[in-house]
Amino acid sequence: MRIGKTRVDLALACIDKWDMIYYISDWKTLGERLMSTASNKLANLVIPSGTNVSNIWKAREVYEDAVSVFLTGENVTDGVITYTVEVTDDFEPSASGTWSTLQDAGADYAPALQGKAKALPQVALAATGIRIKSSANVTADRTWGATKQYGAAPAFDS
Repeated sequence: MRIGKTRVDLALACIDKWDMIYYISDWKTLGERLMSTASNKLANLVIPSGTNVSNIWKAREVYEDAVSVFLTGENVTDGVITYTVEVTDDFEPSASGTWSTLQDAGADYAPALQGKAKALPQVALAATGIRIKSSANVTADRTWGATKQYGAAPAFDS
């Protein structure tokens, strides 16, 4: 197996099963191969009309492999109603489980507003479940789109 080029620019090498040494000549190439990432659209978080809690993202089903997640406010205008992100550490997240308001820098974390995008704090990705809660029942469906960035498998030459 050969990794990168054979020109010696860095003192970084790989020894294959026949004790042959191959040198990595381009750190950027190595970084792209070992640290590549990809993006993926996630299911929307939606608070249905007449309620105040969204659907639940379960870590193992939605964002377990995420490096980062950002939310976009797609339809979230509702007068004086405010929104917060809630997290749980329950083994099996459910609507009747134990939920806590996510805080960032000592303040309740509010998701993106209408037409805005906002990254979730990294610590939220350690939770087993994530949802959005409003301060009162909403008058129409309120929707947040989302995308995750995740580590992709390294691609080595053979």
